[in-house]
Amino acid sequence: MWRNASTDPRGSDTRAGVQTYDDLYADTRTWVEEGWIDYVVPQLYWNIGFAAADYATLVSWWAGTARGSRTKLYVGEALYKAGDPAQGAAWRDPDELSRHLTLAAGYPEARGHVFFAGKEVAADPAGAMARVVAGHYRQPADPPR
Repeated sequence: MWRNASTDPRGSDTRAGVQTYDDLYADTRTWVEEGWIDYVVPQLYWNIGFAAADYATLVSWWAGTARGSRTKLYVGEALYKAGDPAQGAAWRDPDELSRHLTLAAGYPEARGHVFFAGKEVAADPAGAMARVVAGHYRQPADPPR
């Protein structure tokens, strides 16, 4: 996340994770707002409902940040967490990622998704990617413009 709201009122209503502005010296919010980058792919690697960093809260925050800018927003997704018992109950449900895409579809600023890691796309050990494809990618994607 860029910054937590407890650190900066312009930040997201989150309470966990690396704050890229402070910890990595990456002011991605300014880069988006100024149009200094063509696209941004925030790593929203938390599940919907995760108290410290809710995926829904972060998608909304990033959509608001990208709104009106020239920077395109693509959402980074944690496919590698799907089916991993070490990740908690939400990630054991193979529909978690599909719910992410459904939620993000409500934000026109969210132009697509990037799934990490590529090897998980092909292997799809939990069947989460197959559900995403069946529910969200029935037609070929339009080429980028």
